[in-house]
Amino acid sequence: MASYDLNATFCCGLTIKGCSVATDLCNNDLRWGTSGTNLCKNIVVDGSTLSRIDAHRGTYNLTVKDSTMGQYGVYAVGGGDLILDNVTSYAGYFINFRDDYGGGWFGDVDIKNCTWIRYPGGTKYSKPNSPQLIIGMYDSRVDYLYDVEDGYYCQQPRKINIDGFTLDLSR
Repeated sequence: MASYDLNATFCCGLTIKGCSVATDLCNNDLRWGTSGTNLCKNIVVDGSTLSRIDAHRGTYNLTVKDSTMGQYGVYAVGGGDLILDNVTSYAGYFINFRDDYGGGWFGDVDIKNCTWIRYPGGTKYSKPNSPQLIIGMYDSRVDYLYDVEDGYYCQQPRKINIDGFTLDLSR
């Protein structure tokens, strides 16, 4: 396995606009995905077709709009506003709060006018007949490398707003 096509660390104000994945949107096993980020703030994905947006450790404010996500969809952990607006996803879930980075989102999630077309047969991250809109898990056996006085804590979104959502299980 290889790395990401695009990787950003300690970045503020990153915009990914009009980009397309170089490989098959729903068969990207040779790469981990299109985008991986660590400790970034204010990321906007606009008008793009990506295998995934994978926001690791402490991403703050992530917006994906007018875009298509492939078999790995939106992976995120962090806080602030997570906004998905007019997004079509082919992943085995619509949002996955990465359990290997704490599984939490400290803020609000807004899903507006989105479509989830379940990837046929599932992926290595989901079973074919058990769709999960939002995955959020915490594993107390993992050291998430966050420096928190009282140990690591995990929190799910404060508020989740869904306005206009289509689930397509026909494939």
